[in-house]
Formats: sequence, C-alpha cells, structure tokens
Amino acid sequence: MNEGEYKKIYENVENNGEKNYQIIKGILYKTKENENLRVIRRFELEGVMYMMHDHPTAAHFGINATYKKIKERYYWKNMKRDVEEYIKTCNQCQKRGKPVGDNELHPIEVKEPFYQIGIDFVGPLPRTQKGNKYIIVAMDYFTKWPEARAVKEANAKETSEFIMDDIICRHG
Repeated sequence: MNEGEYKKIYENVENNGEKNYQIIKGILYKTKENENLRVIRRFELEGVMYMMHDHPTAAHFGINATYKKIKERYYWKNMKRDVEEYIKTCNQCQKRGKPVGDNELHPIEVKEPFYQIGIDFVGPLPRTQKGNKYIIVAMDYFTKWPEARAVKEANAKETSEFIMDDIICRHG
C-alpha cells in the first residue's frame, strides 16, 4: 500500500473509527474474521517478502504457498500480484525452477564394445615440441576403454584421422 493510502486510512480510523481497520500501538491493522492483519506499506514490502520467501527458514516456496503464508499475517492491496512478481524474479528460484515438460531419462542402449563412443578435445594446452596443442579423447560406452592422441588442432580433419587410425583400424 502506498504511503498516501496508508495515511488516509489511518486518519480515517483515528477520526471515524472505521470498522474494517484498527490501530494498535500506533500500527494500522485490517480486521478480518476476528484476526488482525498488519497493513504493509510499500517500503516494508521488500522486508516482508524476504522474510516469507528468501530467508533460510522460508525455503523459497512457490507463489501459492508464499501467498498463503503472507496473507495469514499481513495485508496490502494487490498482494497476490506482488508475491507472484517477486517470486518470478527470485534469482535462486529461477536457477532451480520446476522442470518443464517430459523429463524422463532414456538410457543409452549399448550392444557391444566400440558400438558407441564419446569423443572430446582437451585444450588448448601449452604447445609441445612436436607442435601439439590439444588432446583428442575417445571413450567406449560399453567397456569404458579410453583412447587418446595429442593433436595440433581441434578440427574435423584431426578428428577423422583419429577415428580411422585409433578407433576403426584398432578396434573395428
């Protein structure tokens, strides 16, 4: 709630004794079903959101859980929208987030040695006396047998020569 609205309601309660609000020890509360909900001003909003969502004891719950927890104690206009916006911009929640879509694991079926291999380059490394700067590494998915060779460049030509010489000619 912005400061102008808060002061207007506060003065109205002081002067007219509005039935939906009351002042306790100088703090404005909204009365709802025999409960007093503290009315939050705009500048207090960040602190409330931090305590109810980001604090280590708050556990970064989702929009609905955080909203439910906040509305048990506090009140301000557009509370649901503010909670939703805050959580959608929470850095930790964005990193962790809920998985979207079908996320089943599909195991890779490996039938025999050197049926399927993984290849990657290591480097760039300090240049050797022979001018090599990278290491190409292949790993057999079935046996976990590694093959490696030092190469000058990390390119398709070196990769194809490595596959032919060190994989196909040696292992079939």
